[in-house]
Amino acid sequence: MALATLCVLSGIAQDVRASAALKSADDYITLQAAKGSFRGAVLVGMNGKIMFEKGYGFANEEWAIPNSPNTEYRIFSMTKQFTGTCILLLEERGLLKVQDPVSRYVSDLPESWRPITLHQLLTHTSGIPNYPDMTPRAKEYDRLGATPREMLDVAATKPLEFRPGTKLNYSNTGYILLGMVIEKVSGESYADFLKKNIFDPLGMDHSGYDYQSRILKNRASGYSTREGQVTNAEGLRKQRTAW
Repeated sequence: MALATLCVLSGIAQDVRASAALKSADDYITLQAAKGSFRGAVLVGMNGKIMFEKGYGFANEEWAIPNSPNTEYRIFSMTKQFTGTCILLLEERGLLKVQDPVSRYVSDLPESWRPITLHQLLTHTSGIPNYPDMTPRAKEYDRLGATPREMLDVAATKPLEFRPGTKLNYSNTGYILLGMVIEKVSGESYADFLKKNIFDPLGMDHSGYDYQSRILKNRASGYSTREGQVTNAEGLRKQRTAW
């Protein structure tokens, strides 16, 4: 009985500490949201159980629609982890190797790009310029959207920034190339491959490829802050992204 009592008391103490920690976190995040330095949703899980979930700030400023645990968010460059996973899945299945040159899978590349390996693309060590930073044409694509090939053509107007494998510099262009490799090797669209090989098997029913034209229930609008004022974000179509 004494051991059982101690176990119960220990469990109660842990619950009290967890509740206090969650209350403290909620108070802090609420304050940050009020200051305009955070908006989104927070979920805390412990031992396979959801202990806390709450939305902060607005999903849509103009209609004063608050964020909730059900709000859908574009994740932009966090999509890269899924692209990398797809490449490794294809390698695991014997369909490619990360040390292969990208030119084995994508044709009509500049001569200097052809020896670049998939591994260098994955690790941002390819030297390929980051196309969104480059030209007025790239900024136009940010607004209007573009095909992967059109985005590559923008980046190809500039030389490599360094010899592949010698430095690290963040490059969205490299991940556009990796998406094209996934489509070439799998014979499926990037979106379909993600769904069939990652989202569906893992039960990620509220995740997917983000089509700008799609009517997606509960999708949050994007915002930036300029001179202390909230503004609508620009460049929502500049790269492949999931939600």
